[in-house]
Amino acid sequence: MNSHYETAKVAAEQWLNSYDIDNIEKVKKAQFPLLAAVGHCTADAKRLYVLANYYQWVFIYDDYFDNGKWSKSPEDARHAADLTINVLRDPETFTKTSFLPADMLRSFMLDIRETATERCQQRLVKHFQNFINAAVEQVINRSKDIDLSINSYTKLRRETGALSSVLDLIQYGLNLDVPDEVLHNSTMKKLALYINDICCWANDIYSFNIEQAWGETHNLVIVAIREGRSVQESIDFVGDRVKERFNAYVSEKEKIPSWGSKTDQDIATYLAAVEQWAIGFLHWSFATERYFGKSHEEVKKTRVVTLLPRKKA
Repeated sequence: MNSHYETAKVAAEQWLNSYDIDNIEKVKKAQFPLLAAVGHCTADAKRLYVLANYYQWVFIYDDYFDNGKWSKSPEDARHAADLTINVLRDPETFTKTSFLPADMLRSFMLDIRETATERCQQRLVKHFQNFINAAVEQVINRSKDIDLSINSYTKLRRETGALSSVLDLIQYGLNLDVPDEVLHNSTMKKLALYINDICCWANDIYSFNIEQAWGETHNLVIVAIREGRSVQESIDFVGDRVKERFNAYVSEKEKIPSWGSKTDQDIATYLAAVEQWAIGFLHWSFATERYFGKSHEEVKKTRVVTLLPRKKA
């Protein structure tokens, strides 16, 4: 746990209160500053505040496209995405819009410009754009009732999960700036892919109940059910894939080449933080009410989930 958690939590909540957010109490109950604190244990106070705001923003943005106003209209989703991308590219000259998450992102990006390296900023803009465009693709698929295969779903999920941005922000929290040529190494790229799949697929298990209740289909468990498996078989199927990815990560980590003592130490620090983030994310998933409501502690203890009824459209 980051020692600056309480301070960052208060500041991040004040930031949240400065916007007219629907269901703001629901957002607060999700405890996104806690995710920042357990995922970025060594970040300084300023960076932890910025990171807490990122998690608040990204989940709010994601909800707009999952079950909000923009969840069923590709045209509206594209318009909202374009507004958001404009903020990424030029937050200084951005003017207020009708899309709240774009306004919120401006504040975050201005903080990033003050505290992040140029390379970190460039990576974030690239990976944010991938996430934003993938969210639009998800809306298009929903509007056309397109059922993705496991392979096509997996490819899209690697972007809708926003994990590439998280990996950038892990470096940001550490005040590290690993060179591009290191991150583009085949082994490092595989490690990033594996940790992405581990976290996104585990999240699909945790979020399955609320998503099936909403009629959402962008979830690996639901894709597995569509292929003819029962609910429990599908949960087990996804769980087994998470274990496979974990083993692949451990094996691939042994193949990391050397780039010299300084870079090697930076990589070791970075990967240790990546692993800590993944562990923190899993623990946070049972500390928040986002996935299991007030039963989150009981679910963590028993691993038994009662399926919610489908909500009326």
